[in-house]
Amino acid sequence: MPLTVLYIFDKYLNRTMNWAHRLLHFTPEIEPIIASPLIVKNEFYDPDRRFLHSPFQYQYPADEWSFSDRQLQIAKAAVKIPLLYKFWLQRQIKQIKPSVLHIHFGNVAWEYSRLAVKADVPLIATFHGYDYRKILRDKPVFSKRYKQLFARAAAITCGGSDAKNYLISIGCPAAKINIVHMAIDTEKVLYRPPQKKRNELKLLQISSFVEKKGHIYTLRAFKKALAVCPNMTLTLIGEFVDEEILRMVSSHINAEGLEEKVEIIGSLSYSELLRRIPRYDVMIHPSVTAADTDMECTPVSMMDVQAVGLPVITTRHADIPEVVLHGKTGMLAEEKDTDTLTEYIHFFYKADTEAFTEYAEAARRHIEKEYDVRKSAAQFAELYRKVSRGATANNVV
Repeated sequence: MPLTVLYIFDKYLNRTMNWAHRLLHFTPEIEPIIASPLIVKNEFYDPDRRFLHSPFQYQYPADEWSFSDRQLQIAKAAVKIPLLYKFWLQRQIKQIKPSVLHIHFGNVAWEYSRLAVKADVPLIATFHGYDYRKILRDKPVFSKRYKQLFARAAAITCGGSDAKNYLISIGCPAAKINIVHMAIDTEKVLYRPPQKKRNELKLLQISSFVEKKGHIYTLRAFKKALAVCPNMTLTLIGEFVDEEILRMVSSHINAEGLEEKVEIIGSLSYSELLRRIPRYDVMIHPSVTAADTDMECTPVSMMDVQAVGLPVITTRHADIPEVVLHGKTGMLAEEKDTDTLTEYIHFFYKADTEAFTEYAEAARRHIEKEYDVRKSAAQFAELYRKVSRGATANNVV
């Protein structure tokens, strides 16, 4: 008999979280149920899947950006005010009797962790990025709240070794932490044998326009490299999250006379993104620690492009060195090291098809081995079975 797992999100499902949709699809022997104060009916909404629709949601847009301010305010208030959304969700849990609660993002998991205690259902919390350092800076009260979450949770999951070490440093017992990679469906992301010729390069960056993605360092390195790499272009694809960062990027492009070399494209559907990736040769993604301490975890776009066969130029940041292997599937610089980024651009610019193919094939093998969704989904399934057999939340604060 399949285990029933209730998945809780703050919003289902932002386009940048497409990996969560894949994990639900591939987790074997699990009956998934999805709960969220806000549900988006985009390409990741499967009408055949079971959803718990909030009684406080009246709008169901086709993308996460089209909610009205009023709907957002109502959903937020419903979560915060006692006896509204959480009270309703508690009654649903009592009726469903799930085997496990799996909640994405640490701050969201804390928000609902007392429900797990009351329902005596084991809780798994998955951390992703914003919920590490940045939230502790913005809301210091989460230092105490996370300790409560770590006590209440049966298990904590994260994407890599750096994330695990950080969670330990803020009080999470190491024995509770499980590394489970965010992952892609390598059977749908098809490998493309490289066609690149020497002394040409089409660069691509896929990332939301926020400070931690390092767009300014991409542009500085690209400008420097153009002096010796004239037959080169750069395309920036991503959601326009931070308008100030977008203005800065656009202003830099104009000020440096890069309009003919650099193209900006907004957010694309996942299927359209996969169609576009094979047009390019190399991904560049120089992640940095933002001024507000926001950091990456493991950018899924790096998995997609490597599966296609694109090497990645990136930085030694968070868990990225596990996703991109230096000198094998791409190149790693220190954060904000524009000179080294420029050298790596020049390296791939000069590479011929034979040399380039070594990186492309290694990138594909690495993603197939370590970041295929079937492997991650099987790890989650085993974790669900483990905590449902013995871990409960009724003996913790």
